[in-house]
This record gives sequence, structure tokens and C-alpha cells, in this order.
Amino acid sequence: MKRFFLGCFLIYAVIGLMAEAVCVGSERQQSCFDSSGNAYSVSKLSGDVIKIEGYNSRTGSTWNSVTMKIGNTTYLTGSKDGKHWTQVISDLGGMTYRIGRDSNGNTFSQLCYAIFGCDSNHRQQLSPFGN
Repeated sequence: MKRFFLGCFLIYAVIGLMAEAVCVGSERQQSCFDSSGNAYSVSKLSGDVIKIEGYNSRTGSTWNSVTMKIGNTTYLTGSKDGKHWTQVISDLGGMTYRIGRDSNGNTFSQLCYAIFGCDSNHRQQLSPFGN
């Protein structure tokens, strides 16, 4: 249940909603809407698999993602306006490693240390949604 609501929170942060969302549904399926016209749904498919679909009213963009956690690694796949992206996040003890390809086809990677911060070897903003 915590991961379900964490998924809701993460997608809320990703699309940058400033308005408060109203959500309806059950523990396994939520549909949310805000006063700006944005909408998204969150579905807990099985175990640690979460599917999120959304619409951004400001840009007209549609997007979706599927998140699956196996051990210390989280796999994310999705699309923005039909363009696919992927990301893998590995928790390595005092470090986190992210690697993937955004919806514009740009690859990225980032190594973050709990104490020292992050080091990236890409020029794009670290976002699976692209620019």
C-alpha cells in the first residue's frame, strides 16, 4: 500500500501539479483529477508492479509508465505522446545508479552517493519524459 501511494506521489511531483488533486477509487485503482484539468490513474497490477497513465491539460501531452521493483532494482518503462522511454534505478548500498533513455532518444546515466551527491554523464535533464 505504501508503494501504491508513493507511486501516486511521484507521478504528482513529475507532472508538476500545483493544484490539489481529487482521487476516487480503491486501494488497487485510483483516478485523480485537479482543478487545472490534469488527470491520471494509478493501478496496482500485482505485487510490486504499478501502472500510471496521465494527461497534462496545459500541454495536451499523454503519458504512461509501468514500474516494477525486483530486489534493489526498480525498472521503469513508459511513453510520452507515443515516444517510449526506459529507466533502471539500482540501490547499491550508499549509492544509487540510474541509467536509461528518455522519450527523445537521449541516453542518460547518473551515480548518486548518499554523502557526496550525484555525478551525471549526460547533458539532458535527468527525466525519462524528455524535454
